[in-house]
Amino acid sequence: MTPPGSPTGIAIPTGQDPQQVSGQIAAFVDELVATGVLVDTDRPRRARRRWWQR
Repeated sequence: MTPPGSPTGIAIPTGQDPQQVSGQIAAFVDELVATGVLVDTDRPRRARRRWWQR
């Protein structure tokens, strides 16, 4: 059974190409990360420089 939120679960009922839908979803998520709406927790955090460490 295909999970309801997967690209295949979205594409197959509407007659679209699952690869194309997957790419569109990835681009949308990348845009949300770039604008700061989502945070990528797999990326290492940047070292914060405190004012006393300058």
